[in-house]
Amino acid sequence: MVKLWLVGSTDVRFRLPLLNALRERGYDAGAVGSESETAFAGTGIPYWRFSLNRWVSPWSDLRSRRQLYELFRAHRPDIVHAFDTKPAILAPLAARDAAVPGTVATITGLGYLFSSGLSVPATPGRRRDRGNDLSEPRRPRILPASPPGATGSRRAGPGIGDRLHALAGGRSGGGPAQARVES
Repeated sequence: MVKLWLVGSTDVRFRLPLLNALRERGYDAGAVGSESETAFAGTGIPYWRFSLNRWVSPWSDLRSRRQLYELFRAHRPDIVHAFDTKPAILAPLAARDAAVPGTVATITGLGYLFSSGLSVPATPGRRRDRGNDLSEPRRPRILPASPPGATGSRRAGPGIGDRLHALAGGRSGGGPAQARVES
């Protein structure tokens, strides 16, 4: 079973629908964040808390990176997906040092760039409506089935090579996060 962790800051609880969908498809999904574990009580989804200062604080950032590294070394996730600005910087670095095979980092909150009817400057002083050319569906990112140089057969069930389609929710998405996985 592939162990996939979502790493964020104070809003990891909003990924509970995505985490549940991943678990239904056979992933060993868990979450790491800086918020209280209250929202995860009784969900069956493991949650680990780490300290995170949202402001510029190099010493605090080093402490956060170290805590993430220690979690990754102790629990050995196969994939770490970090979101939110600081976790998207710190978690991939800690994951690399802890030899996590797969990492994904996303910065959320840019959905307005892909909404229809967006006007963007075509040339200085002129604007044109970009409309649907920015809102065309994107192809899913396909992660490699195994790390470069690895040999052996693929595990049964969902794996690192499966396609993960995630539909963001929240303010601009109009609803909770949803996920669909294709083998």
